[in-house]
Amino acid sequence: MTGRGTSGWRRAACAASVAAAALATTVGPGAGGATAQPTANAARTLNITEAVNLRLVRKSGSTLYQRGTATGTLPGTVTARFEVSVTRVTGSVTFYPSSGGSLTVNVSGRPTSAGTVAEFSGTMAVRSGTGRYARAVGSGTFTGSVNRRSWATTVNARARLTY
Repeated sequence: MTGRGTSGWRRAACAASVAAAALATTVGPGAGGATAQPTANAARTLNITEAVNLRLVRKSGSTLYQRGTATGTLPGTVTARFEVSVTRVTGSVTFYPSSGGSLTVNVSGRPTSAGTVAEFSGTMAVRSGTGRYARAVGSGTFTGSVNRRSWATTVNARARLTY
């Protein structure tokens, strides 16, 4: 021993503890205080490419209710509600990615051909989302075809999504 008494060792240990605690609060997590400050997550931008296949669930007047699957950037299930006329299609489509959350887009399109199998194209805009897509914004375009007898629909969509 170096000639220190018990109280000398205690004082040295106490001083070392205080110094360590001061250092930890200065350079450790939440530097600047004992409580950690909330951090913001950076927004993520995603270029989406989807292929969607829909089948008719029910038809009520000029309203179609469809369900199907999406393959592409956000694979999963899809539900849709469309108001159809000879010259225009409007509605909403909700994507349920297998990774969780949901994303609802408003759509507006026009037929580009006539006949039993009609082609169409249009635009879409994000309306709402849940989970990781709760604050999503974005827009895009789509093309597709619909069999006017069975109402089976195939859609190819491209969009830019920030969430």
